Amino acid sequence: MVAPLLSSSPSPPSKSTSSTSSSNNNRKYGISSLKLGVRILQIWSVDAKNETFKVALSVRCRWRCPEEHVESALCDGLDRLDEDWVPKWAPHVGVWATVEKLHEAERNYYAERQEGVDDGAMWINYVMQFAVTVAEIYDLRHCPFDVQDLDMRVCVFNVPRIEPLPDTTGHAVHVELSGMLLPNYELLKPLAALWHMRNSENASAPPCLHINSYYRRSAQF
Repeated sequence: MVAPLLSSSPSPPSKSTSSTSSSNNNRKYGISSLKLGVRILQIWSVDAKNETFKVALSVRCRWRCPEEHVESALCDGLDRLDEDWVPKWAPHVGVWATVEKLHEAERNYYAERQEGVDDGAMWINYVMQFAVTVAEIYDLRHCPFDVQDLDMRVCVFNVPRIEPLPDTTGHAVHVELSGMLLPNYELLKPLAALWHMRNSENASAPPCLHINSYYRRSAQF
């Protein structure tokens, strides 16, 4: 089920920005969209009493480098030549309804040309892993025979539009089934992860990759 909005604005793992400054930043660097892919690494601590769960994710982003920054990307970011390279613009990624940030690994950026395409375009790639506690409304009306829909909305807070970024298997969302094992629930594997992308013209509702993971209670009371 969809978690309620928190009293404070949802924020990404990094320092958040206001919608106005993000919009100005996008116009400055010419970033209108990016591609997004997510790997769910682990879900744990499903807490029906406090209505939360914890999730670890690996996020991949890819966007076209603005023409005025192609030269610097060629010098410093091409093919991971400089591990400390950071582009002029980077996405602010987070999970909607986050109540606690548990961990964030070091971000990795690199630039590359699109293979087989000679149009002069440079693409920037971003990879990051992080873990958060997410607020969730649990439906316990049928407990102990309940099925819970754990709702994850991976948002990009400073870009107006996102598109799917498939991995090497051709999927924009991948679930590590070994990380989905819970003591009191079993994952409904045919419904391991249903997802869709949502873009909105409303600045208060950032574009997101909406992922639903379904669990059936296995421990009886």
